[in-house]
Amino acid sequence: MRHVLWWRIGIRHACLIVRLEMNLVAPGKKRKLYLSHGGGGCMDRSAWYASLKKPWFTPPASIFGPVWAVLYLLMGGAALLVVFEGGPHAPPALIAFGVQVVINLLWPMVFWRRRSLAGSVGVILLLWVAVLATIVLFSRVSGLAAVLLIPYLLWVTLAAFLSGAIWRLNPAPSG
Repeated sequence: MRHVLWWRIGIRHACLIVRLEMNLVAPGKKRKLYLSHGGGGCMDRSAWYASLKKPWFTPPASIFGPVWAVLYLLMGGAALLVVFEGGPHAPPALIAFGVQVVINLLWPMVFWRRRSLAGSVGVILLLWVAVLATIVLFSRVSGLAAVLLIPYLLWVTLAAFLSGAIWRLNPAPSG
């Protein structure tokens, strides 16, 4: 299996595309899976998002790209510290890290693609718990690795409040 990661920072939004190419069925035939992240900048969502009522503390769209770039660098650095430090606590910590990355990739799919405000709140709360668990597990291996994830937890905290407020301000139509 070959993994290719691309990071693209757009003018207004960030987009992380994870491209997985797998030769599972037949040699020479590729199966591709594309995942996007970083505010959903890969998806056409301008009109829908613009129509949503947003709370006063909504950050400007221009900061999402730079913030996610820094957070991904910190996350990668933290994971590398755990890998290089090793020890008996490293494998569970890295599994937790992988789980939170998967949950992180789910949020934009639920919010942007499915346009599920309630679902996005559930995913972001699950992500918050997963990031906190990752910090605790990383701290058993490397204190610095745990500290490097604190800005990520703070950003996810803001995202949770933001998702909750958007959900509250935009009730689903009855019917």
